[in-house]
Amino acid sequence: MSHRSVRLQHAVEQAVENELASERCGAFLFDPRVWFRHPAARVAVALIILGEDFYIYAEDPVNDSHVTANWPGMGHILGLLTFWAAESVGLAFLRWFLSVLAVIGGMFIGRLLLVRVLRQRWHLMVFEGCEGALCTVSATTCMTLMVASLIYNLFVPEGAKLLGGYSMELLHLFGAKSLQYRYVNKVFQTLSGSVDILAIVMIIDTVLQDTRVFPNWLPCLKRAWMGGGGYVRVVAAWVIVLVSCSTLGVLVFSTGKDAESIRWTDTTLGGTTEFLRGMLAACIVLTDLLTVA
Repeated sequence: MSHRSVRLQHAVEQAVENELASERCGAFLFDPRVWFRHPAARVAVALIILGEDFYIYAEDPVNDSHVTANWPGMGHILGLLTFWAAESVGLAFLRWFLSVLAVIGGMFIGRLLLVRVLRQRWHLMVFEGCEGALCTVSATTCMTLMVASLIYNLFVPEGAKLLGGYSMELLHLFGAKSLQYRYVNKVFQTLSGSVDILAIVMIIDTVLQDTRVFPNWLPCLKRAWMGGGGYVRVVAAWVIVLVSCSTLGVLVFSTGKDAESIRWTDTTLGGTTEFLRGMLAACIVLTDLLTVA
């Protein structure tokens, strides 16, 4: 039996299993017209995530900390990639060489894991076609970069700076004035908000292209969005993303404790405890999952 026939048979079996699961668990798990899959609900959920992200950013006291940021693992990887910050030309070349080797090795291992294990052996439908490739390869590349950073530390001469959780000089390129939490977190908040905006635009683009499940939802806007042979949606999406992310970055980097900075002084919604902030973080995760439900 050919590989194509095996995949087709597995797809049929999966479809039957989904149908049986729908009967056991309720049609809402597979019904595309359930209320939380309505276009308005999908866009609202993405907007709620953006609001939750900024609320927890405003409430987290770590964002005002003057302590040097230290994230083991991520710091190791960012430090290895910042090869120009090495103390000598030889160490810079070693960082660059190990980075290239780790990236190539991570891509190879990720591809091998994706094809030989996740698809051919475990037959996971979620990784069919090109699905899951970016996530798998990114994870394996991060692991190989982490290993490469530890190998780099073995070759560093005595007295030279080792790579660690504090080696995040790469963030200076993205606007961090120093490696203190109050500046580093602004970079990550801008990144987080930009990802939220990208998700919002992607969801809006998806629901405005739909002509099957909810064809009568904003039909005029859908026709305008798909006008110009599809170029309207492409140009509009890029403009919205670039303008929104740029505005968001300016606003985030304008926050702080200085007199001219934007400050969160609300005492009605503010003053949350560690427990409430932890619950809010859990809500963000669950809301994120709802966007793909």
